[in-house]
Amino acid sequence: MILDRWGRLVARYADVWHAMFPSRPAELAPLVEALRHWCDVEGRDRAGIEHAVGIEPDALDHDLRHFADEYLAMGFRQFTLGVNGPEYNVEPVRDWLAWRDSLTAGTLTA
Repeated sequence: MILDRWGRLVARYADVWHAMFPSRPAELAPLVEALRHWCDVEGRDRAGIEHAVGIEPDALDHDLRHFADEYLAMGFRQFTLGVNGPEYNVEPVRDWLAWRDSLTAGTLTA
């Protein structure tokens, strides 16, 4: 099964796992569970693998409002935000950065 091969390789060797650009967090739930399983099998702390997920350009506003906290609860800490040209509207990215900053408020030192 592909999840067995993939999960074992990620659990054994990866420092970062970029899941993909899903439509919703539920699409990643089986992969997150498979990675948990293979980390247990390999004796690896899952927290040692940075979880990354991509957000499509047309979903930036929607996913921030509806899915960002769910991705965070699933263990995702790196967000690849899609921005396509030729117009390159970066306003939704500012909203994601504000969300991120609200999570880290008071935890950063100069």
